[in-house]
Amino acid sequence: MFSPSQTFCVVSKRFRKNYIHRFTATKSFFYFSPFNPIRRACIYLCTNQFFDYIVMATILLNCVFLAMAETIEEAEYIFLAVYSLEMVIKTIAKGFILNKYTYLRNPWNWLDFVVITSGYATIGMDVGNLAGLRTFRVLRALKTISILPGLKTIINALLHSFKQLAEVMTLTIFCLMVFALFALQVYKGELRNKCVLNMEDHNASYEVWFKKRPKPLPGYE
Repeated sequence: MFSPSQTFCVVSKRFRKNYIHRFTATKSFFYFSPFNPIRRACIYLCTNQFFDYIVMATILLNCVFLAMAETIEEAEYIFLAVYSLEMVIKTIAKGFILNKYTYLRNPWNWLDFVVITSGYATIGMDVGNLAGLRTFRVLRALKTISILPGLKTIINALLHSFKQLAEVMTLTIFCLMVFALFALQVYKGELRNKCVLNMEDHNASYEVWFKKRPKPLPGYE
């Protein structure tokens, strides 16, 4: 019987570099021990670099289908099934949430979990209020962040830099607001003026000019 604090590591190749995977030694889902054949198979799959290649290819293909004008629902079901299988394999290998190094203890997996669960929420439902949930499909492209170690490093650096750049960003936003308000006061209503061609008398009064003005161009009436 393993204590909740016990863990083990698996070293494997990931995008041609050595990568250390951490796992909890407790039973995942209170059933799959580290020596369970099913869990060992899931650990082998999720630590195999070809597993990452397959997931990456699926994400890229999914992006192609998302760029299409018409949504192919059958393809969406297939992609959702592939992502669900990936999540099941990882949760069996790592555990779900209770112990350290489990699936939902990794913040990078939160987005995957939300996208997958929202995908199931829209299956077979033709409700107007739930139609907005389909926009979560676009977030599937962000799954590449949790797979590529280089992207993780870049995103982490950006998140840490936000704290240091908070004052600079505040000053920038303040300057933009000042210039925006200045331009609003100077040009307010000017874009509503109409262009008039062939004006004969530039010294005409306001009332006379409106009586003599030519017919405006189409679209400017």
